[in-house]
Amino acid sequence: MILCKRERELFVSPLPSGERIEVRGGFSKEWLLEIALPTIDYIELYIPESSGGFQVKRAGRSMPFNERDIGHRNFVFPLIPAQELEQTYYLRFKSEDGIFLPMTLWSKDHFYKKSYKEYIFPGVYYGAISIMVLYNLFVFISLRDRNYLLKGWLSTKIVL
Repeated sequence: MILCKRERELFVSPLPSGERIEVRGGFSKEWLLEIALPTIDYIELYIPESSGGFQVKRAGRSMPFNERDIGHRNFVFPLIPAQELEQTYYLRFKSEDGIFLPMTLWSKDHFYKKSYKEYIFPGVYYGAISIMVLYNLFVFISLRDRNYLLKGWLSTKIVL
């Protein structure tokens, strides 16, 4: 289930920009905020804490992939809104490119179903190319015909 989908076009600026997101509580599950633009250089999400401060989560293409909370091709932040409260989250982002900011707030289950569907086609594609490379390598070893080695090399180059 998509709770909210918002897209906003921002202009190129050397200074950081920001966005405010308001989420109503009353949900007993975790929500995921997806920012479907993997070319943003730096993103900070400020999550309000009960003590009055903010927890800061960082992402962006300038940061290592293994530092993300959720390993996905887009930037995804988990949000757990407090019960029966409206919470305001703040985003701060910076990019040298123009920014078109597509944000979607997903339920956790629907996000993973969508991601699974997105990854099926590339998996089938790379699997088929890998089978072609292995087949051509096997035929090359069996027949010693250099053309099959070149076909395998070409298939590998197509993938890369």
